Amino acid sequence: MPKPPMTADDVNLLLSAWNESKAAIDEMVAKFRESASRDEIDHAIRKMYATRAKVQEFYDKFFQSYPLF
Repeated sequence: MPKPPMTADDVNLLLSAWNESKAAIDEMVAKFRESASRDEIDHAIRKMYATRAKVQEFYDKFFQSYPLF
């Protein structure tokens, strides 16, 4: 099934979501490096997964998924 074309707004939203995901990953790594409390690390991990899910929504909507075999 063909995917819809991306508009300029879609590209900007994707880039914004990607930047949020990158910032969340950086925050999570920083929490591990500073030996933060378990609760702070868990919160950073949940935030990283939530932001990554936003990026995945764009991939699912606009990019073709090819089977591996």
